[in-house]
Amino acid sequence: KLRLGPHIPEAPLRRVPDNSSSVSRTALAAGSAHREVSVKGGRPGAKRLLCRSTVAPCRILSSQSTIPPRAVHSRRKEAGSLALIEIRDCSKVYDLGEVKVEALKNANLTIENGEFIALIGPSGSGKSTLMNTLGCLDRPTSGSYRLAGEEVSHMAAAQRARIRNQRIGFVFQNFNLLARTSALENVELPLLYSAGLSASERHRRAVEKLELVGLGNRHDHHPSQLSGGQQQRVAIARALVNEPAILLGDEPTGNLDSKTSREIIALFRDLNEKNGITVILVTHDLNVAKHAKRIIVLRDGGIVSDTTDFAEAAQVLQAGLLE
Repeated sequence: KLRLGPHIPEAPLRRVPDNSSSVSRTALAAGSAHREVSVKGGRPGAKRLLCRSTVAPCRILSSQSTIPPRAVHSRRKEAGSLALIEIRDCSKVYDLGEVKVEALKNANLTIENGEFIALIGPSGSGKSTLMNTLGCLDRPTSGSYRLAGEEVSHMAAAQRARIRNQRIGFVFQNFNLLARTSALENVELPLLYSAGLSASERHRRAVEKLELVGLGNRHDHHPSQLSGGQQQRVAIARALVNEPAILLGDEPTGNLDSKTSREIIALFRDLNEKNGITVILVTHDLNVAKHAKRIIVLRDGGIVSDTTDFAEAAQVLQAGLLE
């Protein structure tokens, strides 16, 4: 077995029917908070919480290795500064009655402001569980998760919903736009959960974000009048409208052709490099992962590689598939 090294020491709640996953995801992107519901697919009986809404290269260590200090950290924090994300010994266990599934195992990870990260791994590797944890959609069973120095792992649902609305933007594979509303209204949606904003200010912010993603002339178009790439751009604008520090993408190019995928990844890269937004993408596509500046490989619920070397990450991933 391989392990990662080195180690460095609101909105109101409302119920969502079990059969309304697409509505749940739309509300999640908008910043609403929902109860725990059953999710189709994945592990049988597993539950997922549907809610509203850099580190230098390191070696793969054997299980007998001693974890050294991170001496090669190319973006080492200044004394007294806080990392954007720090998770320590995080595990997530799904209790399915007779069986307990450990979806995330003692994960340790530090992410600084302004990183561009890809989470990769085969199905069942734990990458979606890790993303749900980072996005405050779910709480770890054990361990610590600090976001900008604030412990969030023990927060109540309403507190985590507020964090998602203010600090995290979500982009999904299926866009999750409201079909009967315009692009502008879809982008405005998260702002409805932000108290104190006038209608004119919501409108101004939504227009600004649509222009940022290159859809300044598509304000009044409904999703059915937009291409897949344009719909994903609307979804990205919606994710950005609350000026989040973190942009999380769950297979954001999964429903797009190769040319449109490259355009969307280029947009993510521009948002990272020009706007300083921390971008974290979950993907199974190495053509997407290679654009990230740091790649984290997961297998069987554990982080087995954390590197800035794409070739190394691809090799570790391939080795795991051959085992």
